[in-house]
Amino acid sequence: MNNITLNIKSILGSDIRVRSRIFEIVSQMNERANYLLDFSGVEFISRSFADELITMTENANNKISIINTIQEVSDLLRVVRLGRGMKYTENKHIGVKNLVSMEDVELFFCQ
Repeated sequence: MNNITLNIKSILGSDIRVRSRIFEIVSQMNERANYLLDFSGVEFISRSFADELITMTENANNKISIINTIQEVSDLLRVVRLGRGMKYTENKHIGVKNLVSMEDVELFFCQ
């Protein structure tokens, strides 16, 4: 199987905020190749996009790897993966939380 590198910044830009943008990547892929998703130059991805990206890579029939992420993107992907393993419990008394670091985000979503 061939390896194809997709430059995510050239497809989606450096600031990716919407879950549905994943379809712009998927539209450039087929099942006859393995893909390297190169995040060089991508400075921000939303949590919802990260979740959709992980879903895409887990459900693909071919191998999809994510490469060249900055630390913040890498940390967010890790936190989203960790949060997927947690059982959801509704808490109506949370209120507004000020999360200022990835450590705060991890503690909030992965408790």
